[in-house]
Amino acid sequence: MSSACEAHDLIGQIAGAQALGSPIKTALSIVARRTGLTERRVRGIWHREARAIRAEELDALRRAAEAQKKAEFDAEISELRARLARLEAASPVAAAHALCGASEGEGQEVARQGRVVAPGRLNSPTGPRFRPEAF
Repeated sequence: MSSACEAHDLIGQIAGAQALGSPIKTALSIVARRTGLTERRVRGIWHREARAIRAEELDALRRAAEAQKKAEFDAEISELRARLARLEAASPVAAAHALCGASEGEGQEVARQGRVVAPGRLNSPTGPRFRPEAF
């Protein structure tokens, strides 16, 4: 992949979801602020007008894209932790079933009987599989 193509793709990654709801000029302005490049230079790279991309420009774009990925990852982790906390607060049984991919009401009668359902087996065509309690 040429440096111009890579730079164009990196600008798209950095702009991300912001480009969907806003004009392209606004998204490219945000990319310029995050990378330290001028708005005109970012616009030139995006529209494939740039003849050459300097190594420091490509490095700045890579760093900004990596920071964008890390921020998205951190946000997703926070969202999953909050969801897990809500499930655990609602019911320990509901949290265990949500982690196994089951709906909240499914299998609660089995949990009341003192048996533990093996993860991933609630939706089996032959019915739930049981495993003896380890404790």
